[in-house]
Amino acid sequence: MIRAVRANKDSFRIVEFREGFNVVLADKTDKSSDKDSRNGAGKSLLLEIIHFCLGGNKGQSLKKPNLKDWAFTLDLRIGGRDFAASRALAHPGRVDFSGDLAWLPPGIETEMTTTGMTLRDRDWTRVLGSQAFGLPLDPRGEPLTPRFRSLFPFFARSGREAFAVAFRHHPQMTVGEKQIYNAFLLDLGWRYARQWQLLRERENLLDAFKSASEAGVAHRIAGSVGELEADRIRLEHSLSATQANLANFRVHPEYERIEVEASGLTRQIHDLANENVADGRLLKQYQRSVADEGLESHANETPETLVRAYEEAGIALPGLVKKRFEDVLDFHRSLLEGRRAFLAEEIQRLEQVIAERKKAIATLDTQRAERMTILQTHGALAEHSRLQNLHQDGLGKLDAVKRQIAELRELEEGRSKLKIERETLRQSTSRDLDERAVAREKAISSFNANSEALYDAPGNLIINVGKNGYEFDVEIQRTGSTGIENMKVFCYDLALAQLWAARDVSPDILIHDSPMFDGVDERQKTRAWRLAAEESKRLGFQYISMVNTDDVPPDAVLGDFADEFQGNVRIVLTDQPNGCLLGFRF
Repeated sequence: MIRAVRANKDSFRIVEFREGFNVVLADKTDKSSDKDSRNGAGKSLLLEIIHFCLGGNKGQSLKKPNLKDWAFTLDLRIGGRDFAASRALAHPGRVDFSGDLAWLPPGIETEMTTTGMTLRDRDWTRVLGSQAFGLPLDPRGEPLTPRFRSLFPFFARSGREAFAVAFRHHPQMTVGEKQIYNAFLLDLGWRYARQWQLLRERENLLDAFKSASEAGVAHRIAGSVGELEADRIRLEHSLSATQANLANFRVHPEYERIEVEASGLTRQIHDLANENVADGRLLKQYQRSVADEGLESHANETPETLVRAYEEAGIALPGLVKKRFEDVLDFHRSLLEGRRAFLAEEIQRLEQVIAERKKAIATLDTQRAERMTILQTHGALAEHSRLQNLHQDGLGKLDAVKRQIAELRELEEGRSKLKIERETLRQSTSRDLDERAVAREKAISSFNANSEALYDAPGNLIINVGKNGYEFDVEIQRTGSTGIENMKVFCYDLALAQLWAARDVSPDILIHDSPMFDGVDERQKTRAWRLAAEESKRLGFQYISMVNTDDVPPDAVLGDFADEFQGNVRIVLTDQPNGCLLGFRF
């Protein structure tokens, strides 16, 4: 039970609640203009604060920047013990507690503070789930199982869309969630509802694979088994060859050194061969010079030959000139003899150097051949490792293909299996529903009695098992108007509060925001509040109604309930800054 809602700011208007019937009113003041509205007074914000302090996420109003240093506190009573739970907007991951904490179950990790202790927000919701709905404290629960934050909004609907359908508290709730949560709250076989959702997910997977295959997106998976079998055979043959190579592989401990030596020998052979090519070209040039005919003719010339040539031309040379000719010829002969000797020596040297290089090349080639023989018959450890990695990669691909084959065969057989499982599950769920006849009748009776109290005609809470699992619906005569649709939600919520109030563990609270009564006839509003007041008092739970003053029927309609209604108003919020919940308007 909530005893009070407080904040760490003096401007906040503390709201105190009691057991039974409670009303939060929003009103205009004499200072209000036509532009002022009751909608900004803080009714819905108060509900956001309650959800936030009970482990919920921040609502839109609580995300405002000017509230970043605010912290809110709920004064609570659980198990007959009073304590306070505080949560700061700036640090939502921790919840601070003070007061009598003897009710706290064992096995919860806590930290002591100067004023009490602190819990992580997720641990706080685990505790709340245990205390309000008897949920296990073990945080390692399976997916698609009830949690406090998925169940409590049925007892404190937030937002206008939460009142559209009785069996969901937000429009994004899936079919599976709706079935699981409502089956749990009505004491039906919620685990069967969970199996229905798992069955739907498998069916969705089959549909997704089928669609992907038709679109050509998932051909490798959604193709034929024959194509995958061909891949399997190819991979197995490749792995066999790789395995044989590994079996015959011999690792030489100095493979890398020998490989380096062989490369070095190859470079030396190439260098020597290049030098021989260059020297061979020079040798041929020298040999052509020696064989030059001009060199021999000039070597045989004499002074008499020149004198005779001049005489034939009619020119007589003196004796001194003839002497000079002899000197020139002698000098020329000495040059030619020196040139001839130099070429002979160079030709001999080059032939010798080229021969020595050829011999060195032959020796180096023999050494390289020895090392290449080792490299051809052995392998390096790194090469062996690469071969092993290649083999392991092939094994992985083969396993993947085999897994795809198995998955594809399962998918091909899946639809027939799903039909069988769906029918089996339907029969099991139907039998379980029959075995829970007492719980089912309690829920139906509570809803029907609530609807009859509002409309003098019983409505119907319909609980069936169809081809897709649990089917829930509510009927009230004269269905169609917005008001009557809202009253379906009211009757269902009140039925949940009545059912849980009779149990050992219970949330012991039901909160309705003002959208619950939008468009509802004044007489039905009066009957609804009267019924909520009577049942909350009889069963000992807390009912909180948030409403605008212009939605409250006149005393003539409220009748003898008018005094009780006014006597249970806990706070009147206004549209003026000092009358708002926070003490200022956004």
